Order: sequence, then C-alpha cells, then structure tokens
Amino acid sequence: MTFAVDLSHAGARRDGGERLRWLRRSFGPVLPCARPAGMVVLSAELARQALADPARYSSSIMAGADAYLLGADGPAHRQARRGVLASLRAPADPAGVVRSGARARRLVGRFVAAGGGEAVTVLARPLAQLAAARVIGVSVPTIRGLARWAQAAVGAATGGSTAAPADVAALSAQATADVRAALLAGGRRPGSLLDLTGTAVADGTLSLDAAVEIVLLVALATLDTTTALLAACLHELASAQPVAVPDEVVAAVLAARSPVRFVRRVATETHTLGGTAIGAGQPVLVHLRASADDLPPADAGRLAFGAGPHACPGASLARAVAVATVAACAGAWLTLNGPPTNADSVQIDGYARLPLRAARRPGPWEPR
Repeated sequence: MTFAVDLSHAGARRDGGERLRWLRRSFGPVLPCARPAGMVVLSAELARQALADPARYSSSIMAGADAYLLGADGPAHRQARRGVLASLRAPADPAGVVRSGARARRLVGRFVAAGGGEAVTVLARPLAQLAAARVIGVSVPTIRGLARWAQAAVGAATGGSTAAPADVAALSAQATADVRAALLAGGRRPGSLLDLTGTAVADGTLSLDAAVEIVLLVALATLDTTTALLAACLHELASAQPVAVPDEVVAAVLAARSPVRFVRRVATETHTLGGTAIGAGQPVLVHLRASADDLPPADAGRLAFGAGPHACPGASLARAVAVATVAACAGAWLTLNGPPTNADSVQIDGYARLPLRAARRPGPWEPR
C-alpha cells in the first residue's frame, strides 16, 4: 500500500498525537509526507539523531542565516552561536525576566478586573512581544510592527490571512526597513541579537541583508512560539487541575504539546534513517510532539524546543517568561468562557482565540 502523511489536515492538527502514534505503530517511525512534502520522523531516538547531526540534516532556511547564527560552519560561526545563546539564556538576562514578570502581573490584574476576555490578544501575545523585544533589542512599538508583519506573513503562507497581498507586501517592506534602521542605529543593547548581528555587519563578517533576514527570522519564530506556549499555559490553568508550582505547570504543558509541531531539515546526502532511504536534498520533518511520546513524562518536554546544535536558542527565556506568567496568575481564578479556537497553522500548535472568565481567587493558590 502506498500512502503519505498529511500534516496540514485539520485532524492531524487537532488530535495529531493519537493518529501519528497509530501510523508509527502500523508503518514505522519514518514515513513519507505529502503536505508539507518530505519524510516525517516520529521517533524520539531518530529525532535526536537527526537534530544532532547538522552536517547531514541542514536547517538552512535562508542563505547565510544557518551558517552564521546556528553554527553549521566553522569555529567563528560556533562562537556566534554561543553569543546568541548567552544573550537569550534566562540567567544571563535577569532584567528581562523581571520585566516580563512585572508586566505579566499588571496585565493579569487588568484582565481579572475586567472579568476576563480573549486571553491570546490581551495576555499571551503582548507578553510574547515584550520577550521578543528584549531578546532582539528593539522597542516595544517596533516589535508590535514586526508582530503585525509576522501574523500577515504566516497567514499568507498557510492560507489563513484575510489581508490583501499588497498589504502583506507593505508590512514586509516596513518590517525590513525597521530592522535595517535598528541595525544601523547606535545604542544597541549589549548582548541583544541586534548587538550581535550589528557588530558582525560593522566588521564585515555579515552582510546587512543577511543580518536583516536573521533578525526577521528570529522575530517570526519568537513571537509565534512564545505566544503559543503562554496561551497553552493559560488554557491549562483554566481547564485542568493545575499544580501549585508554576515551573511544574509549564513543564506539564511542554510535555503535552510542543509550541512547534515539527521542525524542517534538509538531507545533505543520500542515507538511511530508521531503515528508510532518504535522498540528498529531501526535506526531513522531525515531529517533536509525536517523537516525545517515546519518552517518560518527565523527559517529554525536553524535545519541545528541539535538540542538538540547532535547538531553539531562546528556550530557557521562553520557559522563564511562561513561569512568570503562570506565577502572575496565582491570585486569579481562570475558567473557560467557550471553546478555544486553534490557530490556522500547520507548524505552530497554538490558539487563535482563548476566551476566559477571570475572578480574584479568595484564598492562597492551590490545586482545584
């Protein structure tokens, strides 16, 4: 029998875990995929194998970005990768985490005072924007402009955008101009992505166009994935029996779902993975959520942000912002105010809408 997985199907996005587990049990851990095209990996062991070998599985999305930012080539690029990791790692940026916590408390306070509302728009997305602004080193108004571009770009790519193509092009041009201006301006925050890439442009290591592409790529990834994680944590608080420790709430969410369903790699040579032949140039889709099903619950969340040298460099900071957000909800009683609406995205596992009721919790925060 000839068949191919369709990760774009609504069923695969809604309850893909169970369906993909059945496919793996029935047909094996590496299967052909029709949409997106490629081979999908559904095993933790094989996922880690692919993610740990950038020489065989390249994650180059655009020219120059992978080599410079992700350390695929040479010691200078590995050094740059370490610099990015240092700028995004939560312990290295305590001010960013503190600011995120204070902002979360203010936003949650207003949300509770209003009796609730649409949590993605009012809570998750603004907090994700604040984290992205800190990581990249731009102002909040600039990151809001990048967020408008990111939403339009993702919508256009997935067919979920109502914006006219001319409007998407205008947002893209404005985002590019804003990032270019920020890279050329002085006073960049030390250790930020703008500081790293701006310095590389100044010393001739990186072209200005490549630096702009890197910043836009990181903005796109940071905004979508952090929004998805924060919304999932709020949904957990509103619909489950949450434990009283914010770290454990975030860990439980990451064990149950990954902000990114799968990551895309490209095979650089013909080889065999899990007994399946993969040709040079063929896309390899490492399904993080399905692969995590192989792992004990305590370890499942470790694959949520990928693994190996191309793992998400902002994973620690994203977790810290999520913990700060859950902690800010300690005095709030959240309940669902209708069914949530899933985001229209093949790759991002998030919510487009999450209507919640909110009230002040009469006593100390405890499991319900």
